[in-house]
Amino acid sequence: MRSINPSEHQIQSAFVEWCFLNQTNLYGLHMGFAIPNGGLRNKRVAEKLKKEGVRAGVLDWCLPVPQGKFHGLFIEFKSAGGVLSGAQQLEILDLKYFGWKTAVCHSTEEAIDVIKSYYGKDS
Repeated sequence: MRSINPSEHQIQSAFVEWCFLNQTNLYGLHMGFAIPNGGLRNKRVAEKLKKEGVRAGVLDWCLPVPQGKFHGLFIEFKSAGGVLSGAQQLEILDLKYFGWKTAVCHSTEEAIDVIKSYYGKDS
């Protein structure tokens, strides 16, 4: 039997749906947003977005809600076997340096666990 591994899009979409369903239980969760940095684009659109500030390495999802010692949370979604680019590795180091929590999640469940832990709701 072949196992089916969800794509990054499927993982992130299911996570965002969970966030929508749980936003009344975790104050500020409604402020989370995606950063559509990746994907194939034609040259003209890519140039336009670069002029608007799109840059390599920015993580997929941001929650600009402070918790404890952190200013907020960034999550990078990866499919099974997905690896961080060099730019993403540097971005994570910088974010941590400036007081942001970061996580790399390979499943929806892992991302949900990160949110629950971030809010101090480990159960």
